Order: sequence, then structure tokens, then C-alpha cells
Amino acid sequence: IPQEKALEYSAQILNGIITLRKHGITHRDLNLRNIKINTQGIVKILDFGIATAEDNTQQINARKFGTPSDMPANDIFSLGLLIYNLYTGIYFVDEKQSKEGSTTFADRIAQTKELMFNDDTLKQQYIDKIPSKIKDLVLSCLYCQEIESIKDQFISLDKKFRYYFLSKYELLQEIVK
Repeated sequence: IPQEKALEYSAQILNGIITLRKHGITHRDLNLRNIKINTQGIVKILDFGIATAEDNTQQINARKFGTPSDMPANDIFSLGLLIYNLYTGIYFVDEKQSKEGSTTFADRIAQTKELMFNDDTLKQQYIDKIPSKIKDLVLSCLYCQEIESIKDQFISLDKKFRYYFLSKYELLQEIVK
């Protein structure tokens, strides 16, 4: 897909994460298989089978279905991987390498993080492969920064993304101006 469309879809995914958080929900399985785009170009987040209440992300079977018990579920980290994949057309971490020997989504995420980080710092080999235009945005997600910071990163890329994150009321106020 064109890079501009990739950013638009990514902004819509972030808007979906924001909406889920407003309702106290963590998806816990954001990946390309669970993202669909309709004929109008609207992103739909699918498969809430392992979603949890944000205040209880380590429920029974979390080890089997979601994030490992020692790792909080974080849709923002997954968003960083999605942005990179949508923008470049390739996986941030080699899928074969990250899936080897793992049987659950939780294991794959844990392996991905082990491959990417040294003592909570992203390895230089991964930093170097992020295109400069989206580097700050992707790093903000991979380091799980606050949503406001990530929204600001999108808006710095293109002012139109500001409208993606407005509530209906705020958008109506903008129209009335």
C-alpha cells in the first residue's frame, strides 16, 4: 500500500485503541490478521477473543492466549510493529525467527521483545532499519509512550491526523468555527 495510506490506516488503528481504552478494554492481539479495511478505507479492528478489561490484563489463561503473566498487555507496542509493517511492507522482526518454537501469541511477543531489546533499550540494528520519516512514531510505540505523545507524532507527520483523534463533539466544534 502507498506509504501515505499506511499512515492513515495506522492513525485509524490508534483511534481504535483510544476508543477501546475509553471503554476500559485492551485488545491484546493487534496484528495484521485482526485488522481489516472496508471499501471506504475505514479500518476495522477484529477478533476480541482474548481482549480484557484494562485493569485486569492478566486474567486466567493469559499465558495460553495473551501476554505472558509478567508482561502487561500493550496494544501500543503492537501498534509500533503494525505501523512499521504497513509503511514498509515487511515485518520489523523476521516472522520465522520470532515464531520458531513458540506456540502462542504470548510466546511470540515475548520472543520478539527479547530479540529487539537489551536491558529495555531497542537494539541499534532495529533502530537503523526504521525509515527516518516514521522513526519517532515507531519508537514512541515500541517504548510504549503515552497516547498523547503518539498522537502528537502522527500530527507532526501531517496536520490532518489531528482530526482523526477528535471526539464527535470536538469535530462538530471545528466544523462550526
